[in-house]
Amino acid sequence: MRICILSPAPIHGSGGLRTIFNYAVALRDAGMDVDMVLVDAPQQGRDAEAELASFYGIEGLPVRHWPSDLGNPDMVVATRWDTARIARDAPARSRAYLVQDYESMFHPMGDSFIAGENGYLFGLETITLGRWLNQTLTQNFGNRPYRMDFGVDLAVYSLQRSMSERSPGICAILQPEKPRRCTHLLIEALGIVAANFPDVPIRLYGGKKIPLWFKAEQLGIIPPEELARLYNDSTVGVCMSSSNPSRIPFEMMACGLPVVDLYRSNNLLDLPEQGCLLAHQTPESIAEAIAALLVHRELASDLSAGGARLMQGRSAAAEVAGFVRAITAIAAGEPTTVENPEAWLYRRPAVIGPNLRGPQVLRHCARQVELLGLPAVSVA
Repeated sequence: MRICILSPAPIHGSGGLRTIFNYAVALRDAGMDVDMVLVDAPQQGRDAEAELASFYGIEGLPVRHWPSDLGNPDMVVATRWDTARIARDAPARSRAYLVQDYESMFHPMGDSFIAGENGYLFGLETITLGRWLNQTLTQNFGNRPYRMDFGVDLAVYSLQRSMSERSPGICAILQPEKPRRCTHLLIEALGIVAANFPDVPIRLYGGKKIPLWFKAEQLGIIPPEELARLYNDSTVGVCMSSSNPSRIPFEMMACGLPVVDLYRSNNLLDLPEQGCLLAHQTPESIAEAIAALLVHRELASDLSAGGARLMQGRSAAAEVAGFVRAITAIAAGEPTTVENPEAWLYRRPAVIGPNLRGPQVLRHCARQVELLGLPAVSVA
């Protein structure tokens, strides 16, 4: 089977692009003829194949740039909102759309937001990374998506040090170039924590350095092996996700690092209560969740063990195999299975900061569960 994958160009440090190219390699290794077409315009002095090797350790995957003749592939796979229309109009026997995030949320409400949503209406067979995207595309757009759960490379990310062997420390992903990572919210919360726990080190990574009014080490983009060491040296991990969850919380949990993220509907189906604390979307609440893990070592140890145990069954190999199965099923015209709306993972009450437990905040937390059509949970 010849498969044409429409992809953005490689970007150093991009987990979503690493996923696309890893999936392409898996299809190639399964015996399929994979044709990568990069939809971003080529830039002078850049070699995409060399960047694949440098950024992701991927070699031997041929790439070319759009626009070009796609020929007549058996399947065309879109991977970003602006490739869905190309896939829809391509001469192919079947068409798929790998959806890793609700990309409309990357844009203000307007043309790009609506164009992103329209991609789910083109009749492409959608494949989602995670449960929230699966349910969103089903409920809002009438899709019947295939789904993979988030997996991690367990050869890299694994529990090496128990919580009792770690000194208190916070690590957080800082990516000011990505609005969905809620940089200002993160920094406000960390500022509160730094004022109350001045001796606890804060280490930030993942993007460019920015001015801060509190002490924190900014590491920038670091390789996976170094990330795994950072996670095993820390006692609290913070990763803000205001659209689909990042893969990072799952990598943190695999290393036994308890995770703090936002108590919003986009996280409740995918982030497990065994390894996470989800906090209301106020800086005080996020700081409260971080402080709880710093102070209550038994809670932190329970989440450390629970997250690591869960992730033992969530390997990257299993995730990739799920993608290959989805592509094979789409090619064969096999239907998807209907999701169980009650198969959700986070049932703890939201962490709410001091002096914020008014009726409006409690109602907002309850609404996050209602948006998913799930049974109510206590938010007190």
